[in-house]
Amino acid sequence: MSERDWDKEMAKIDKQLAQLPDDPAAIAPAASGRSASPGPAAVGRAVPGGAAAPPTPRRLSRVMLWARVLVAVALAALALLWPYPAVCGSGLANYLGVVTLVVLAGIWAAMGTWKHRAARLHVLSLAVVLCGLVLGAWEVLPRTGVGIPTAERPATWGCPVGG
Repeated sequence: MSERDWDKEMAKIDKQLAQLPDDPAAIAPAASGRSASPGPAAVGRAVPGGAAAPPTPRRLSRVMLWARVLVAVALAALALLWPYPAVCGSGLANYLGVVTLVVLAGIWAAMGTWKHRAARLHVLSLAVVLCGLVLGAWEVLPRTGVGIPTAERPATWGCPVGG
């Protein structure tokens, strides 16, 4: 092919790309014969009874995405402000369980933010994962011999017998 042929081919491809919708999710319903978005007649239509129109799926997914991230951030804040002793035994197990939930909630939020291409929320959810990992390491490392044991974080997992 000559250079002109390439220019013609690239122009055709550019024209086809310009016809694609911005939202990739809108392609699948359109292929099945159903419209992905309301037609022009439905855009300005009022809801009977004067009620507010229901939120669009895109807006609802953004709200749910924010809710995911806020749940993860709230769990991280609660783990940071943990009011119960976590020195040994069941108190330590409960705390490490909450820290595990923080990490899992951060991963759950990160997966949603990655899917929806929400960069700032993705960074925030990854910060929650990092916070959970640091909180877990803070308690686990002295007990495994890697960190320096202190009175609050002894080198043992269990509580002393007697007392």
